[in-house]
Amino acid sequence: MAKNNIEKQKERLEKIEEQIKREKQIIDSKLGSEFFKAANIDYSELGRSDIKPFAEELAKLYNDSRKETSVNSFDNEYEPKNEV
Repeated sequence: MAKNNIEKQKERLEKIEEQIKREKQIIDSKLGSEFFKAANIDYSELGRSDIKPFAEELAKLYNDSRKETSVNSFDNEYEPKNEV
């Protein structure tokens, strides 16, 4: 009986893992498409050898902008106390 429940849970887990994998693929695809549209880039402008450096540069820009945002949000949230 317990073995049967474990097998059912394992099947559910495998289905959920597959669903997560499909959702990640959809997000990856949509993100790429939306970026190319927003940047007005033609797919034919990039060769296979250009894709990885291009993605690394985008990641760097994204990460740098997130760091700036978090630093700015910290600066905006910090209010020194006037202790006398």
